[in-house]
Amino acid sequence: MERILGLSHLKLFIFENNRPDTRLTSIPEHIAKPPSFIIGGAPKSATTTLSRYLSRHTQVYMPEQEMNYYAFYENTVAYKKLQIDHVENLESYQSHFRLSPEQKDILCGEKSVSYLYEPWSDAIITKIKRMHPNPEELKFIFILRQPVERMYSQYIFNCSFDEDLPFTEAIEAWPSRNQENWLPAYDYVGASMYANAIKKYQENFKNVKVYLFDDLISDRKQLLNDLAEFLEINPDEFMAMKELNYNVGRIPEHPVAKQIHRVYKLKGFKKITNRWLSEKTKQKLKSNLFSKAMLDEQLRSTLADQFREDIQQLENLIGRDLKHWLI
Repeated sequence: MERILGLSHLKLFIFENNRPDTRLTSIPEHIAKPPSFIIGGAPKSATTTLSRYLSRHTQVYMPEQEMNYYAFYENTVAYKKLQIDHVENLESYQSHFRLSPEQKDILCGEKSVSYLYEPWSDAIITKIKRMHPNPEELKFIFILRQPVERMYSQYIFNCSFDEDLPFTEAIEAWPSRNQENWLPAYDYVGASMYANAIKKYQENFKNVKVYLFDDLISDRKQLLNDLAEFLEINPDEFMAMKELNYNVGRIPEHPVAKQIHRVYKLKGFKKITNRWLSEKTKQKLKSNLFSKAMLDEQLRSTLADQFREDIQQLENLIGRDLKHWLI
């Protein structure tokens, strides 16, 4: 088939899962090309901003939807508060990566922020190594945020759905919520523990890049240049793009604004607004209806201490000084 298509260097998208009907056995109209890289987290750490930069690059293709495929494939738990995009089967996953033969040299990637959640990471890594057609060359990109700031940003995001507890009470509610199969998005502390998961990815894959949210704020140009080098794409295209910032945490100024925000998060409605409203218009509406969420500095310092050991381990893994995360 490769000889017929004239694509001898292109691996077709085939998973090993012991079901013959899941393999590509005929010449497709569009080629299902597997992702070459994955933005794997952390949630609320500018993963969307990174993915939008990449999706605007002419050498890259990224689906708009988050995949989270390896987190939910073969996962039979019936989760409550399921407010995360994901695909559950191979056919759906492949459908997001179908390119025309003329696009054979495009670099495919995806964003799946659930992959950094440490309690899930062993199973996810096992499935990636078993099912991805070229796992040894797969590249992973993680961008990490100061743990308490990430927690609070996630909390504000969840308030647009079903989070109705004050911040500190919501943190303490995880043990009981976990028993009720709430998603890890509500495990505010656990999803901010990075070191063990990063270590597992480093031990299992040779191409793992870790950035800091701080880097995007302090030296965006350098981060994007480094990202282009890591993915072997042209860095000049990033420099020509307008500065992007997505999913900034905001609090509704009025109860009506909160209801609007909940409706906007519905998958179908969000697609409609993305199609008909410009990014400038959406940002203006957000500024008028919502105020930027601010974390109390004293609370930030108090909560940060529980992450001390994890932060120190992370420093050794990525070779970065993270003492400012503990202040």
